[in-house]
Amino acid sequence: MVRQEWKKLLHNKILLVVILAVIAIPSIYTTLFLGSMWDPYGNTDKLPVAVVNEDQPVEYQGAALDIGGELVKKLKEEKSLDFHFVEKKEGEQGLKDGTYYMMIRIPEDFSAKAGTLTGEKMELFYETNPGTNYIASKMSETAMKEMESAVCQEVTRTYIQAVMDKVLQAKEGMEQAGQGAGELEEGVGKAGEGNEAITENLQVLADSTLTFRNGTRTFSEGLGKYVQGVETLAAGTEELDQGTAALAQGMEQVKKKMPELSQGADKLAEGAQTLEEGTRENVRGSQALEEGAARTDESMKTLNQGLSALGEAAASLPEAARELEAGTEELRENAAALHNGMETLQQGTAQWQQGAESLESGLQTIIGENGSQSDALSQGAASLSQGLEDLYNSLPSYTDSLSEDDGWSISEEIQRTDPSYLYEEIQQAADSGDIGSLTGAAWAALEAAQTNYQGLQEMEEQIFLARESAGEADPSGEEGLSSQISMLKDQAALLAESTAAYTEGVNEAARGSRELVSGLPEITEGISQAAAGSGELAAGAETLLQGVSGLSQKAPVLVQGIQEAVQGGSLLQTQGTSVLEQGAETLAEGAEALSQGTSQMAAGTQALKEQVPALLNGGEELSQGLTSLKEGTGSLKAGAAELVENGPSLLLGASQLSQGGEQIGQGAGKLYEGSQELGEGLKSLEQGAGTLKNALEEGGISAGNSILSEEGMDMFADPAVTKETQITEVENNGHAMAPYMMSVGLWVGCIAFSLMYPLTEYSGKLKSGGAWWRSKASVLYLVALLQAAVMTGALWIFDGFRPVQPGKTLLTACLASLAFMSIMYFFTNLLGKAGSFLMLVFMVVQLAGSVGTYPLELSGSFVPYLHDWVPFTYTVTAFRSTISGGESIGKCLLFLGALFLVFSLMTVLEFQIRAGKIKRGKRTWVTWLKAHGLE
Repeated sequence: MVRQEWKKLLHNKILLVVILAVIAIPSIYTTLFLGSMWDPYGNTDKLPVAVVNEDQPVEYQGAALDIGGELVKKLKEEKSLDFHFVEKKEGEQGLKDGTYYMMIRIPEDFSAKAGTLTGEKMELFYETNPGTNYIASKMSETAMKEMESAVCQEVTRTYIQAVMDKVLQAKEGMEQAGQGAGELEEGVGKAGEGNEAITENLQVLADSTLTFRNGTRTFSEGLGKYVQGVETLAAGTEELDQGTAALAQGMEQVKKKMPELSQGADKLAEGAQTLEEGTRENVRGSQALEEGAARTDESMKTLNQGLSALGEAAASLPEAARELEAGTEELRENAAALHNGMETLQQGTAQWQQGAESLESGLQTIIGENGSQSDALSQGAASLSQGLEDLYNSLPSYTDSLSEDDGWSISEEIQRTDPSYLYEEIQQAADSGDIGSLTGAAWAALEAAQTNYQGLQEMEEQIFLARESAGEADPSGEEGLSSQISMLKDQAALLAESTAAYTEGVNEAARGSRELVSGLPEITEGISQAAAGSGELAAGAETLLQGVSGLSQKAPVLVQGIQEAVQGGSLLQTQGTSVLEQGAETLAEGAEALSQGTSQMAAGTQALKEQVPALLNGGEELSQGLTSLKEGTGSLKAGAAELVENGPSLLLGASQLSQGGEQIGQGAGKLYEGSQELGEGLKSLEQGAGTLKNALEEGGISAGNSILSEEGMDMFADPAVTKETQITEVENNGHAMAPYMMSVGLWVGCIAFSLMYPLTEYSGKLKSGGAWWRSKASVLYLVALLQAAVMTGALWIFDGFRPVQPGKTLLTACLASLAFMSIMYFFTNLLGKAGSFLMLVFMVVQLAGSVGTYPLELSGSFVPYLHDWVPFTYTVTAFRSTISGGESIGKCLLFLGALFLVFSLMTVLEFQIRAGKIKRGKRTWVTWLKAHGLE
């Protein structure tokens, strides 16, 4: 049947896969579960804990005490937990949401309580949230206790340090006291030596008191005479005190008037200075007045002449204003006509070209063919100049022969060069509408020609004047004619130059006319602007007419004013200037005398001002001296009176002094005896100081030996050291939990196999119950051994499982798996699926009774009743021993072996009974289970 069982299994691929999965179940169960908690205590540095430091440093024994800051510094260095140093609000929020598993809060009075010995303990607060993770909160509490121990050690060490500082201060004080005792010993020795000298001198004092008593008698006699002299002194000081009081009173009045004297001197000096400056200005002003009077007289003459001429000219002003008004009226009318003409000119722009050609033709006529007219004019000017030269040279004979024809010939020559006809021609062309405007160059040339022509006319007038003068003068007026001819000669030279300029101007006009033809488009635009300007000209002429009318009305008033000014100027010249000159002379003489007097006065007041401070200082010093003198005389008077009063006392004192001399003699003897006793006491004190010095030095040495080193203070702060000796070694939490979870994994694997594998069916011919059992046992026990071996290897490979006794661990796993499988085999064979379910429930009972996590003493009250009766108790104990190298596992293996044999025999017996029933054709229990779906 074994062969048939394996043949059937090997041909069922699905069942093979199921068996392989069942073999892996314990490995999966233990490897994953233990891997998730393999070494939590070794990773506590990753457990986040919030630290809130609210502690405020305090001063203790003259040094800063900051226990909270030191604790934070130590926590940063230790890294026992993942400490986060945050604010209180952030720590509380992190504790609630699981960011932190504990929050440590150091209160603000932490250091303050450490620095006092009032019995009030330091408080270190911590908060946990077990609901987030109970194990983490317990781990945090454990770390907190360690932290509390560290704080206690630090505070204790601080206290010890303070005590040692006091011991050190006591040691130093003892050393200083020992040095003081030594110095006291030396001082007492010196005091003994001094006492011996005092004793000797006291003997000398006792002897000298006799001499002292004799001297007191002589002193009493001289003191009587002294008292009489003091009474005479007191009478004289009374008279001296009265005189100084009267003098001081008078000086006080002088002192009160001194500031007024100083102020008056200052004001006098300032006034003298101002007066002196004013007189200088007065002198300068009188001199200027005298000079101005002379100039005024001359100016009045010139003014009167000018006023006379102005009056003559002003007489014609009303007539000129009326003419100006008439001319302005004509200008306004002409401006209106000009505006109308410009509008007409704008309309005749079509005929500009013809007018321009006519203008150019007229200019050529003036110039003549090849410039013949200009040349003739120049030759005429030269001939005129030469003729005037000859006339000047032969004036006597020429005067009689000078005729009117000669003058007219020159005039005719000039008239031939008159350019006015050119203006007329241009004006005619404009009136006819031929042209509207001329270019700037043509107008400039024509104006220059007009100017030259005016110069020629002036020459003509000079010639006529000369001719008339020559005709009317008598022989005696030859000199005047000569001067006139000389002037004409100069004018003739000027005429020649003007003629040349005139010729050039005409040529320029010709060129301008040609440019006029080419610039007609610009002229057209200018005509439009001129038309607009002519309207403004008409408006301006109207305004000018209104102003001229006002001028014409005011002209008579102006003439009357000028006439009155002429009369006033004449009167001022005849009467005012002579009086002004006399007064100016008198004023100048008085100002000079005043200036000399004020200069002398200023010098005197300045000297007075300079001496006033000295006078004030002297008065002050005199006043102070009188005050001191008065105080001195008062003191002298009081002293003299006191001396008089004390005279009887002095006499009485002299008597008492004599008696005291006798008492001194007696006292000196007693001092001598006391000094001897003092010497004996100082010797005893010296011996005691030496003893005290030795004792203090020994005490300082003892205190110095009591001072602890750093190691000693550490011993006091942490006096006990725990030393752990482990008889077994468990590497981490994974190794500690492995016995528990390996047992569970093997049990679960056996249950899974019993559920998945057909344990109640047989293959081939049923021979016997034992054969039937062997066919199934060959598979299930092999699976049990394989799952134990695979589980142990997986833990070794994936989780780093390293038991102290690997072989015994594997042996225990295999025997435990066989025992568990035999139990499952029996109950599944007996009860079917219900048996598997019962084994699952029994596993829960084993988890509770095997104390795989917590000790038996810490478990529930029912656990001790289960502990010794569940297989897990023995598998867990055996695994713990093999993993950590503990006690012998023989008892546990014996128990597991007994389970294996007992349940195997019971299963064989079951198969025998079932096989017999099947052979007899009876119904079995399994048949009923199948009928009810429990198989």
